[in-house]
Amino acid sequence: MDKYALDDFREQLLRRKRELYGRLVKIEEDLEQPMNADVPDRVTERESDEVLEGLGLAGQGEIRAIDAALNRIEAGTFGICARCGDAISPERLRAVPHALRHLRALWRRNFPGTTARRAACAALPDLRRRACGKQPVDQQIESHALPRF
Repeated sequence: MDKYALDDFREQLLRRKRELYGRLVKIEEDLEQPMNADVPDRVTERESDEVLEGLGLAGQGEIRAIDAALNRIEAGTFGICARCGDAISPERLRAVPHALRHLRALWRRNFPGTTARRAACAALPDLRRRACGKQPVDQQIESHALPRF
């Protein structure tokens, strides 16, 4: 990968990291607010706090992934699948710049014993509902235009 592309990815990652830190600060401020004295309102607030805590944990996880991606840029291994060593597609990196694996490796991990194309079909259940009766559903799914990974 050329230096300009790496610089673009670095900037994208740093921009996302700043955005996440801003969100985490707001979440922390919301969680530090005192609870309402009214019992029904406290129940609602506690439910909201649980959602905020989950969002905070997800944000922290993404920040760790971004930090790891920035380290891979510095180490010269950015864009290389950690599982098999193949290149991660530029499309995947544009969508998820902190991606550690390419989609084939990710699907092999999540759907063992299946091809990436069949795993993609399994991930698109709405296609299975479009059966018109002229072809078996699996053949319709296989013939549907899915991206090649």
